[in-house]
Amino acid sequence: MKWAGYRGELISDYYLRELPEKDYYIFHDLRYPSGHSHFQIDSLILTHYFALHLEIKNISGSISFNEDFRQIIQRKNDILKAYQDPIAQAGIHQRHLKKLMAGWGISDLPIINLVVFSKPSTILEAGANRAQISRNVCFAFELVERIELLRKFYLDEKLGSKEIKKLCKNLVKYHTTKCYDPLKFYNISPSKVITGVQCKTCFSFGMLRKHGSWICPKCGWKSKDAHVQAIYDYLFLLDSKISNRKCCEFLHLSSPFIANYLLSTMNLSHSGFNKDRFYFLSDS
Repeated sequence: MKWAGYRGELISDYYLRELPEKDYYIFHDLRYPSGHSHFQIDSLILTHYFALHLEIKNISGSISFNEDFRQIIQRKNDILKAYQDPIAQAGIHQRHLKKLMAGWGISDLPIINLVVFSKPSTILEAGANRAQISRNVCFAFELVERIELLRKFYLDEKLGSKEIKKLCKNLVKYHTTKCYDPLKFYNISPSKVITGVQCKTCFSFGMLRKHGSWICPKCGWKSKDAHVQAIYDYLFLLDSKISNRKCCEFLHLSSPFIANYLLSTMNLSHSGFNKDRFYFLSDS
């Protein structure tokens, strides 16, 4: 579902490019703390007159809205799946966003919700409350038309140039990136991660360090910096920091001095001294 959501945002972004940049400020994947948790905004479009919050869904098949239980039901290949009603979901995010902006001194900017289905082949079934649902839901190809209608409805300017620039800066400044753990996401044990340096020619693992170079024992490919990708893999997959000892273990090195040399030449951030030194990726 993460990849599907990303694909949906790409499709919506394609249509949003039609909007003039000087009048619309567009943000994607915003994430902010709220109490003990966080809330996330798929897309946010700012104007001097209103803010448009987009809840983007990249779901195929036939979708029916069940307002009694605040769900949508997907029918695809004779299989039923239920999801939280995106209209209700958008309302929750809208309340969080209003509270966040109020803390920045902005309380009278209208925030409109719109649920956007990215695939025009998706069949939407609104049921008895069709009129209300159609006001809150559209397809990606309708986005620009919907935004132009909103612009004709909201005529009073709520934010001046300085205010909207300040709001844009705050949206970027207070955005918090979600830490993504690929092993946990794909349910892979750290013990299953293949160690050693990978050959870029035959893709086998277990390159040997000899006379300042890495040599593949299978195909003979030679490299000075094949270890770099392996160390980045370790930092992204297994731990946010790496020591000389862990580097030796992961790269199959026999000498901590070689590990220290390799780590020190990668321009990584570090803390501690001697055997207690750790290397890590910089936040900047």
